[in-house]
Amino acid sequence: MPVHVALLRGINVGAHKRMSMEALRKVFTDLSLDDVQTYLQSGNVVFRSKKGDNSKLAKRIEAAIEQAFGFHSDVILRSETELRQAIGANPFVDRSDLDPSRLLVLFLDGRLSMVEIEAVRALNVPPDEARPLETEIYVYYPNGMGRSKLDAALGKVLKTKGTGRNWRSTMNILSMMEKTGEQ
Repeated sequence: MPVHVALLRGINVGAHKRMSMEALRKVFTDLSLDDVQTYLQSGNVVFRSKKGDNSKLAKRIEAAIEQAFGFHSDVILRSETELRQAIGANPFVDRSDLDPSRLLVLFLDGRLSMVEIEAVRALNVPPDEARPLETEIYVYYPNGMGRSKLDAALGKVLKTKGTGRNWRSTMNILSMMEKTGEQ
């Protein structure tokens, strides 16, 4: 059975949209998804599923989360293969001056249009850098995200929803997925 990760958007950040990972795992098992595991408290759920249509499965998960917790959270799904491809496509991989703790992968719910790709490429918010591909945007924040103006600029040009994970989390999620796939 294929291994997937559900990346939830905007949960357990601040005082809003709070949920325990135990309760979140129960939502997934109640949907008949197998080998459900969570990573950190920020809504990363690794699981097995026979379901083939990611968009329909994401909508089912979103509806179940809303019913269980009383609020909506966007869910972005990636298969193990898709996550491995996203990691392999990192346009910053050969940069020796890059601090990987300041690299974020923005996983998108759908493909960027050429207009969106060009708009992201045209953003000039130094020292931050954004590199769009079709289904991910890689963002490097050399001074951290805290005071960056790049997020607001991205929000103005993107029509596609997404959720970000730092590089370490992305790599650790792939490791979890690989271990789940070996079971």
